Amino acid sequence: MGAGCGAHVLHNSIQTAADCLPIDVEVILYKIYKYFDIYTVRTESLKEFCEFAEVEYRSLLSHTKTRWMSLFPALQRVIAMFDGLKSYFMSIEKCPRILNDFFSDGTSLLWLKFLADQLDVYDRTIRQMQSEELSLVEVSGLIENLCETLISRKANRFVTSSVRNILQEVEEEGLISKETFFATTSTTVLNT
Repeated sequence: MGAGCGAHVLHNSIQTAADCLPIDVEVILYKIYKYFDIYTVRTESLKEFCEFAEVEYRSLLSHTKTRWMSLFPALQRVIAMFDGLKSYFMSIEKCPRILNDFFSDGTSLLWLKFLADQLDVYDRTIRQMQSEELSLVEVSGLIENLCETLISRKANRFVTSSVRNILQEVEEEGLISKETFFATTSTTVLNT
C-alpha cells in the first residue's frame, strides 16, 4: 500500500488550505523577498523604516517550492517586521501593485498571523516525523493527532490570543466580521 512521505502529505495539505485564504501568502512573501534580494539601497532604506517603526531589522528569508514548509520561517520574519515593511512600501512612489494592495488591506496581518499559527502546528508534527525513524503506523498516528487538533480548533473556533487581538481590532475598524473570519478559516481547516 503506497503511503507516500508523511511530511510531503502535510506540506500539500497546508498548501491547499492556504490557497483558501483571501490572500496568496506565498506570492506576497516571494514578492517582498525579491524586492530586496539584490538591492542594497532598498535594504538600507528598509532598515531605517524598521528603526523608525521600532522593529528589529533582520534579513528577509526565501523559501523553496519543493519544501512548502520552508515558507514558515519566511512568514515569521515578515510578521516580525510587518510594521517596518508596511511603512516602507506605503511610502515609496512606485510600489508594486500587489504589495500596495496587500499593505493597504487592514486584514493582511490577520491572515499572515493566522496562517503562521497553523503552520506552527504542522511544523511541530513534521519535526516529530523527521526526528527519528518512525514506522508507517507511527507516522499515521502523528497525522491523525494533527487532524484531531485541527478539527478541535475548528469546532471550538480556537485562535491564538494574538490572532484574536488583531481580529478584534480589524472588526472594530469595520474591515471584517468575526463571522466572515471564522467562515473563511473553517473552510481552510476543512481543506487540510
